[in-house]
Amino acid sequence: VQTFTPENLLFVSTLDGSLHALIKQTGDLKWTLKDGRKQDAWFVVDPESGKTQMTLTTERPSTPRLYIGRTQYTVTMHDPRAPALRWNTTYRRYSAAPVDGSPGKYMSYLASCGMGLLLTVDPRSGAVLWTQDLGVPVVGVYTWHQDSLRQLPHLTLARDTLHFLALRWGHIQLPASGPQDTATHFSVLDTQLLMTLYVGKDEAGFYVSKALVHTGVALVPRGLTLAPTDGPTTDEVTLQVSGEREGSPSTAVRYPSGSMALPSQWLLIAEQLTVVGKISFNPKDVLGRGAGGTFVFRGQFEGRAVAVKRLLLHRDLKPGNVLIAGPDSQGRGRVVLSDFGLCKKLPAGRCSFSLRSGVPGTEGWMAPELLQLLPPDSPTSAVDIFSAGCVFYYVLSSGSHPFGESLYRQANILAGSPCLAHLEEEAHDKVVAWDLVEAMLSPLPQARPSAHQVLAHPFFWSRAKQLQFFQDVSDWLEKEPEQGSLVTALEAGGSEVVRGDWHKHISVPLQTDLKKFRSYKGTSVRDLLRAVRNKKHHYRELPDEVRRALGPVPDSFVQYFTNRFPRLLLHTHRAMRSCASEGLFLPYYPPASGAQGLSPGAAGS
Repeated sequence: VQTFTPENLLFVSTLDGSLHALIKQTGDLKWTLKDGRKQDAWFVVDPESGKTQMTLTTERPSTPRLYIGRTQYTVTMHDPRAPALRWNTTYRRYSAAPVDGSPGKYMSYLASCGMGLLLTVDPRSGAVLWTQDLGVPVVGVYTWHQDSLRQLPHLTLARDTLHFLALRWGHIQLPASGPQDTATHFSVLDTQLLMTLYVGKDEAGFYVSKALVHTGVALVPRGLTLAPTDGPTTDEVTLQVSGEREGSPSTAVRYPSGSMALPSQWLLIAEQLTVVGKISFNPKDVLGRGAGGTFVFRGQFEGRAVAVKRLLLHRDLKPGNVLIAGPDSQGRGRVVLSDFGLCKKLPAGRCSFSLRSGVPGTEGWMAPELLQLLPPDSPTSAVDIFSAGCVFYYVLSSGSHPFGESLYRQANILAGSPCLAHLEEEAHDKVVAWDLVEAMLSPLPQARPSAHQVLAHPFFWSRAKQLQFFQDVSDWLEKEPEQGSLVTALEAGGSEVVRGDWHKHISVPLQTDLKKFRSYKGTSVRDLLRAVRNKKHHYRELPDEVRRALGPVPDSFVQYFTNRFPRLLLHTHRAMRSCASEGLFLPYYPPASGAQGLSPGAAGS
């Protein structure tokens, strides 16, 4: 039993102006302070009970006291021609300076927009420590500091994104705290998060907050049409929500004909949050127009004003046009594409282009369809995928070309005969890389993956994502019949995957531990995945010698199995493709449709 001290409390303010005290270690709610009527208020609060003392005295209290200042701002809009209230907005702020800390201090608190969920993670391991639902959206997180509050950094994420990160991966690597808005664009494991505006509705009316979403999340339900950018009106109308009374004029909204409104909440992307890496620009702020329909926008790069040229395709990808900057203070390098002289902008909805102005590219790095005498169709943005495949192999092989020496390259490209000798080793990384590069170098443009499909390939998965995929597949297969189509697909060709009998290729202590609990078939891919899942679930209960052999979760643990069974990931990914549209597997498979070509790029100057 821990002795109570104010330092054990975490203070959280919510949208309704309430202040909640939670136990830092467990997230248990200790007390809630509600007082939403004051315009300006100073409170003296007993940190243990939450009782307020409105009279300030000079006597030293026998127990610690928490001094809280809060200001409430209210703006009202009235029609000068009538006394009716048109709308009002309210904002509450607690007086709290930012907590002292080094710029590298990791943020540990995540909140969900649209609901009161607060999630706390260990800043060292990223493990989820506890969650608490306060019922009202969180707007601030504070800690005790010498009788007053200090504000802690926190991130607000879309509900689906928070659920995705917390439940899918089980641990979250957060960005370091820093100046305002530095966390608007970053990666969590291999999941990119983007900043949006969130619009929600509570009992008092509508509210807006910034929120992060992961790529691919549905920002609004399918079939929903949002109002135009000039916004809704409130003329002679009220909003009626099923199960609620009619709204007052301050929450009355009328949407233009043909649009629909969600009854409670939705997400919007602000039109100016166009971000590519460290480059940001406003699509409405056009500085000029270039050849071939390209645009130059006013933008920013690392805080500097720059001109940003945006284009859709490149048409001359090769190692010489890939620039690599040295590592920064955090040891991270930066890769950018250069030489956009041959680029071409494709109109919306089109993916092919004409060769009337000449053949673009560099010999030895061009797709075969660019040099065919009688091409069946106009070239498409798939030419970039082919060139990128050559560059991929060049990097993976430390300088070799998949179509041989420079004198014979273009002839070999036209013949469709790549040689991927550097990826022939029976090793996990090589097997997965071979699959991707081979697809990118297909002689048929329509058979090449899109850029989105390339980036979603298991080649780019972190080891944490690989392990989670194995776990999700095993969980899914538990309810599948032995002779069902899914298990049949998984076991087809499985002998090569398990190398005859996977029992023979794992350490003896692990073999012994597996036999304690159930019978596993050494010839079954399904049972191998079961073993991976079960040992991961019960990792802390394993004997020391087994844990030493497997190594820490997730990296060493998953490598233990992929090193011994290098075809396991790719084979399982292919076998489970029929489940790609299931919610559980959406993070592992890109949408079936999508235009070919590289994602829109940007170059700053």
